[in-house]
Amino acid sequence: MQLASILTPRREDVSLGEDGFSGWTPITIHFDGVIEPRDLRGKEGFKGRLFAVYPGDLVFSKIDARNGAIGLLPASIPQAMVTAEYPVYSIDEAQVEPEYLALLLRTGEFRRRVNDLVSGTSGRKRVEPEAFVGLGIPLPPLETQRAIVARWQQAQAEVKTLEQQAIVVEEQSRRAFEAALGLAGLRPSRVRRLVTIVVYRHIDRWSPPSSELEELLKNAARHYPIVQVRSVVEFVQHGTGHPPASNPTSLRVLKINAVTKGELDISEHKWIDDKPELRERFSLQIGDVLMCRTNGSLRLVGMPVVVEDTVENCVFPDKVFRVRCTEDIIPHYLAAVLKSPLGRMQIESAARTAVGNHAIGTSDILRFRIPLPPLDVQRDLVLRVEESRAEVTRLRAQAAHRAQEAQVEIEAAILGSEDLPGF
Repeated sequence: MQLASILTPRREDVSLGEDGFSGWTPITIHFDGVIEPRDLRGKEGFKGRLFAVYPGDLVFSKIDARNGAIGLLPASIPQAMVTAEYPVYSIDEAQVEPEYLALLLRTGEFRRRVNDLVSGTSGRKRVEPEAFVGLGIPLPPLETQRAIVARWQQAQAEVKTLEQQAIVVEEQSRRAFEAALGLAGLRPSRVRRLVTIVVYRHIDRWSPPSSELEELLKNAARHYPIVQVRSVVEFVQHGTGHPPASNPTSLRVLKINAVTKGELDISEHKWIDDKPELRERFSLQIGDVLMCRTNGSLRLVGMPVVVEDTVENCVFPDKVFRVRCTEDIIPHYLAAVLKSPLGRMQIESAARTAVGNHAIGTSDILRFRIPLPPLDVQRDLVLRVEESRAEVTRLRAQAAHRAQEAQVEIEAAILGSEDLPGF
């Protein structure tokens, strides 16, 4: 059956009043089919005609339909508007379940067929509405459509449960670690700029003192000695500023993203000229703590990861620090403390802003104060954190596998190549 049999073009004009959009919401369609309000970035109007979209309507982007920008307007947006670049259709629900149609639109086979419809010159290729509604689709009885939707929803509930379990394990681990250091129950405020009068000679840098930080340190000091990071590290080192190579070489250099995900991601790299001096000064070693020196996002500045395995033919860039620990502190323990409220408060209060980026310096890291338990306590805390991290990784891998499995299963059912049990 062709889409034209279940879709009716909606060409309802939207007239904007003197007060602007008057309740009409401009929207954007992501490549996964999700439709959300559009960020206008200060824009107050549009050129040309505008058209209405209502919950349940199908809408697509002529330019990006081939990339997956096709979806149904959610009920959370009562009335939306689009330009002529976004054809809008109402759906005949007597023939098709909207949720089933949404699943069908996301199948790989449908996406490939939409891509075949692209026409026009380079840079202005579009999917024309006439060609789109001419596509044939599998349309089983409504009972079967509903069964497919129900199976999909069941799978998504299973995925969500696994993801929530991972969040709970992660949160329990965080709380246990903080409680062991006397940091439990205190969360740092996000307000960083306060008006405070102090005597200049009483401060070592121009940053407002934090009563919250002092409270955290006082609580932690009841459990273990408080030391500056400079007393437990051999050195803090900037990475190489040598520019990346234009072609693949025998030596890699990490991207910033490699150290901002909670774990070191070696796949995030570029190539760099293979020079002996670069290898000698900047090659990674097991136990190195790498920290993002500068980033557009404040929450990623100072984010630490530990080099856990041998990494060959790889160096780190100038926008990343390497912290080499002494025998008095376990690298994983240092990383965990820097991720805690105590660490984040010091990192974010030390960060300076320039050209849209936040940055910390070597002297900032050396000045940070942290609790220092005996090595056996550090090992025990790190072991608990690592066990929790392994469980979180397992749960999230299981969730990703179930999501992929459900996608394959549902697509096979929609395309008629495989019957679902119980249909």
